[in-house]
Amino acid sequence: MTPLTLEANLRAGDHVCAMYDTDAEWLRAAIPYFSEGLVRGEACVYVAPEKDTAQLEVALRAAGIDMDAALRRGALRFATAEATYLRDGHFDPDAIIALWQELIDAAEGNGYTNLRVAGCPTWVNEGVPGAERWAEYEAEVNEFFRGRRAIKLCQYDRRLFSPTLLLDVLGCHPFAVVRGAVHANPFAGMPSARADHDLTDALARERTARLAAEAACRKKDEFIAVFSHELRTPLSSAVLAASLIERLPASDTRVATARDVLRRQLDQARRLVDELLDMERIATGQATLTTSRVDLAQLARECVAALPVRDHEFHVDARPAWVIGDLARLEQIVGHLLAHVAKHTPAGGRITLSVFDDADDVVLRVDGPAASPRAGARSLGLSLARRLVELHGGRVQDTGDGPGHVVRLPAAPPV
Repeated sequence: MTPLTLEANLRAGDHVCAMYDTDAEWLRAAIPYFSEGLVRGEACVYVAPEKDTAQLEVALRAAGIDMDAALRRGALRFATAEATYLRDGHFDPDAIIALWQELIDAAEGNGYTNLRVAGCPTWVNEGVPGAERWAEYEAEVNEFFRGRRAIKLCQYDRRLFSPTLLLDVLGCHPFAVVRGAVHANPFAGMPSARADHDLTDALARERTARLAAEAACRKKDEFIAVFSHELRTPLSSAVLAASLIERLPASDTRVATARDVLRRQLDQARRLVDELLDMERIATGQATLTTSRVDLAQLARECVAALPVRDHEFHVDARPAWVIGDLARLEQIVGHLLAHVAKHTPAGGRITLSVFDDADDVVLRVDGPAASPRAGARSLGLSLARRLVELHGGRVQDTGDGPGHVVRLPAAPPV
């Protein structure tokens, strides 16, 4: 087969072994590996001692990578063995495979195309409990990565490992780096999809596509369940109000109240249907934005002032911060985030809305008190807000410490 390169061609599910004798050889593999991952919009994680991560950071900067931006937005993360492989003071292959699944899910949830991992397990030679299972782990993780949205580069310094261990781990990788190029590994204990015939390759792609389709179906089912639940509430109230109007004499004062309830709940149902149609337009690429320069701080203050019901204490800390966006859509985003946080904040509770510049981003943060049991529950409005933020080139993150959200939008260029 034609050798692949670390600058291109690697794809989800690849498990690559790279052995080296010098620091220069180590960096010759690591730099293009992570550079390509950042270009392709992948979440990159490097696990190594701090002195190695510091050396790699310097080398990536020298190679022209905007490290400050990559680290700030979380596209590239450095981690130690103590925070990953040895979180409980010993090495447990099953726990680490579970950690990779968590990171894959987090990468997908944050909009990254893949998880890209690399590292050198120097601690294996330090007598750590469970380290004797390292070769077993490499074989298990090789199977685990097949068909998943992740790429793994395992680097081994030949000066630190015994020949026996190196031969064992080499046999666990379908691909190996030789002189800077990626080759099908003839020593692998199982056939590689690329080293095998076209049928094997097609079957691997079909399996990956099937898993992706199954995941999409699950998301669709979850969305339908959320929409059905939200629509049931106003329709049930509307049916009850209509029943009262039908039973009561026209002169009964309760009829007027029932009419108000009916009108309000039907408006709510119409709004939910409009939001569903908005979601469909965005998903099919039919949604358009009428953009202008918008001061997100001023917009946030106006959204809070326009709230029809004030059951909570609102605090706005907003400094002028300009974005390029659709004013009406930005109002929708702020409104839905405020509504979601207010829904999970007890009456009289404090809700804080902050707007500020952060390097190349404008940050909108909505915070509530400590999370309630349903603070993380999904809603149609929150889903629509996420889609609208993405349509503006931004992203939404949960705050992690309460029913709150952080929105990052690209800052408008200075005038």
